Amino acid sequence: MSNYLNPTRSAHLAFQVSPNGSVSNLKKIGKMSQNTVLAATLAAGLCLAAPAAHATLITIALQETGVHSGAITAVANDGGSGSVTYAGGYGTFRSNNISAFGAPLLDDGSLISNTLNVSSAAAGTLKIWITETGYTSAFGSSQFLSGLTSNLLRGGVTRVEMITYIDPANGLYGGTILSDVVFTSIGSSSFTTNSPPLPGQYSLTHEYIITATGKGSSQDTMSLEYVPEPASILLMGLGLAGLGVVRRKRRG
Repeated sequence: MSNYLNPTRSAHLAFQVSPNGSVSNLKKIGKMSQNTVLAATLAAGLCLAAPAAHATLITIALQETGVHSGAITAVANDGGSGSVTYAGGYGTFRSNNISAFGAPLLDDGSLISNTLNVSSAAAGTLKIWITETGYTSAFGSSQFLSGLTSNLLRGGVTRVEMITYIDPANGLYGGTILSDVVFTSIGSSSFTTNSPPLPGQYSLTHEYIITATGKGSSQDTMSLEYVPEPASILLMGLGLAGLGVVRRKRRG
């Protein structure tokens, strides 16, 4: 006597049961279904390994007391290219060279910036804001790695404070602080921090606060990047391993 799986499962296995109850002639069919499952696993891993796709914009803004009534003033944006630079004087700082890089040139959830600032003889404090808006998170919250480095402090520039932010409201110039370090000499620090809940689009911001008592210069760097969840990495690895098995079977 022969029995078969019901129609909802027969696309995967077919077998025969002999009169004495033993199972024989196990046959795997439906290779397309197997490949589909493996492909779906890989796709899920890739989706979880990085935040979702987005259309982002990087904006550079400057702020100093007594300039434009102390308001934050946007001076450049990347137009969606993932790279922006600004060169020019502002207030008591006669020369500012600022660059920033983000998506789509970098991985989703990443922002890197660099500044070189030269102060005049007058004392002053310059704030540099660099925000990338328009990221979309696939998670309720995530971890982010902040890297902060003071490469140069010379003359009258005696103090640089560096702050990284994430804003679940996708706003400019601020949000929830992820890291905050004051440098009075060259050095570097790094932090891994959990973000607040990210229900949709969010923004990343770097803020440099450069304090000068007179003529001097500073050069500083910041990075802020999304850290993939371990479970996401594992799932992506399983998907890649599964596709490797399928390719080897096909070659065989």
